[in-house]
Amino acid sequence: MDAWIDKYIFPGGYLPAIHEVADLLPRHDLRLIDYESLRIHYAMTLDEWRRRYEQHEAEVRRDRGDEFYRLWQMYLGLLRGQLPLRRH
Repeated sequence: MDAWIDKYIFPGGYLPAIHEVADLLPRHDLRLIDYESLRIHYAMTLDEWRRRYEQHEAEVRRDRGDEFYRLWQMYLGLLRGQLPLRRH
């Protein structure tokens, strides 16, 4: 899926791994004092993004086209499917 994301969703984008960011902190007199996985929070965020995206379907299709709408709908759904279920 990464090659697909690189080509269609974030061409030229780069998301560094946590160790890449943490390794740079001492150079700037900073240190990592806590680390928390935000997977469940991100899952909830994706649910909300998709809900809002779908509310604006007509606008997105008009302004960006059907292919753009379908690509992002698929991306949000696939990414959400990789994260834990929402906890109530």
